[in-house]
Amino acid sequence: MQKHKSDLLLATLLWVASLYILLFDDFIEGGLETDLGSLFLPRAAALVVAVLALFIGGPAIKALRAEHGQSDHVADQQGQPQTEENEGSLLWPMLYIVALIAYWFALPILGFVLSTILVVFFVAYIFNCNTALDWLKVLVISLVISFGLDYVTQKFLKVYLPTSTLFS
Repeated sequence: MQKHKSDLLLATLLWVASLYILLFDDFIEGGLETDLGSLFLPRAAALVVAVLALFIGGPAIKALRAEHGQSDHVADQQGQPQTEENEGSLLWPMLYIVALIAYWFALPILGFVLSTILVVFFVAYIFNCNTALDWLKVLVISLVISFGLDYVTQKFLKVYLPTSTLFS
């Protein structure tokens, strides 16, 4: 049951962050005017995060309800309640938060492309990527995401993502 609780906690944190981005605009200052506006990209990302949080939180709520009803039934049959199996499952949401914080601090130093590739590899490690084929898929996805987003934001949104200051 702990995994479902940690999934629900993660979904809640993601929803709060996305609602903040969607409802408030006090974190955007200046910028280059484009046809879409300076808040388009943060709000689009916030919508994607909110939808992904629904995909995490929905099954967690269903599983918690099912386990709650089932654990009462099991406790009545056996005379004692079930024990928790996954006590360290809060580690995974904490690793995601650490990845986001590290990504935030790495962006100005390593730049968008390299930081994004590294964080995608870290998340793949968290998801227990084992085979060489899985790591190859992760490499392709990370390259497409980082270079694709960099190109799209520069070409269409006129937003220049951070570049590396490591080698300059």
